[in-house]
Amino acid sequence: MIPDESLHRLGKYKLGLLVNSDLDSWKVLRKCLVESIGRPKFLKGLVPKIGGYLAELTDSLDRLADAGVPILVNELMGLVSMDIILNIIFSEKREAAIIYGDGIAEGKKVKPDPALAMVHKVMDAGGFYGKVPPFIYKYILRGKDKLHRESVLQWMRYTEERVRQKQTEVSASTNNEHMDFATSLFLTAESLCPDQNTVFKQVVSTIRETIGGGTDTSSNTMAFLIYELARNKALADQISDEVVRAVDASGIIDHDSLSRMPFLEAAITEIGRTCSLVAGLTRYLSEDTLVDGMVLKKGAHLVIANSMNHSDPEVWENPQLFDPTRFMKKPAKPEGPHGFGWAFSPFGYGVRRCPGQELALIEMKIVMATLCRRYRFRLADPLQSLEIHESSVRECGPLPIIFEKREHNQ
Repeated sequence: MIPDESLHRLGKYKLGLLVNSDLDSWKVLRKCLVESIGRPKFLKGLVPKIGGYLAELTDSLDRLADAGVPILVNELMGLVSMDIILNIIFSEKREAAIIYGDGIAEGKKVKPDPALAMVHKVMDAGGFYGKVPPFIYKYILRGKDKLHRESVLQWMRYTEERVRQKQTEVSASTNNEHMDFATSLFLTAESLCPDQNTVFKQVVSTIRETIGGGTDTSSNTMAFLIYELARNKALADQISDEVVRAVDASGIIDHDSLSRMPFLEAAITEIGRTCSLVAGLTRYLSEDTLVDGMVLKKGAHLVIANSMNHSDPEVWENPQLFDPTRFMKKPAKPEGPHGFGWAFSPFGYGVRRCPGQELALIEMKIVMATLCRRYRFRLADPLQSLEIHESSVRECGPLPIIFEKREHNQ
């Protein structure tokens, strides 16, 4: 459990959803999210928006493939996820990933994207304050404490400014038929809470979490998956063939066609198991609970070790092996969102599970379907070991990948 003092430093004390211990505000925000990004109509409407963005991105990646130069796929996927999530939240049409890809293809040195850099710094801060006790960072690691606090404050100023701009737009608008996430969140929050100051604080905190979670978790999942597909040509070809069967070599990938790509979904699910982006989750017991003959008292805090559960040899045969076929069949007695209960819970489990799960899965499916159909992935250095950086989530380190056009796209 993160101490209150650390939550204050992260700007999350009794705010947002992920670590909010204030049940009343958590319920309001949960309802806001369920009625915005959780609506099937909203989620279905995202697919053509993401598809249009990817059509422009693949033009850039084609030029990269023609040049035959490697690109840092961890950076590329971070920019892709940031472009997509800011479009979903604010209707902001960014082209940071396209600019990055074109720059690499032309041999230019591309400057880091400021928004993505801020997200990485805040995730580092989250990892720091989630692991280091207050006494240590207040009296021993004061330099790091100052650095992380400055990163959080910079992020808070950035998001507050963006949300104020959106709030002004919402107040002035008379037509909210085509709503982005921020607009929907504001309108729902205002209907549930009359205090405008409280609405603003909660909307800001929720959008911060959505940008951070929607960027780092999705981008790293896709980067790790590209790494595995670069090492497993047969699996990559199987996904490509599945996409082509579903929508042809150049057909539009729509919401309905995603349901015809079970192996792609299994690959995304399996990378969530092998990489365990979120190493652990915390839960608070609201009542006495009996577990294996032991009584856990009400008020206790539990830590669910995802990384251990996801590699438990009693549940998973050859747990270190990347094998998407594990998820092609459901367990005999399914439990939980994926059928394995807490043995597999990358988005959490129960009422506290990540409300952005469906959004993240749709984004990853359409991005990976588009890329796998069009390209093969090759490690620039087959002998290079995979670098992993631990922050609030498990991050993919520098990973140079060469994109090669598939035959049906040449």
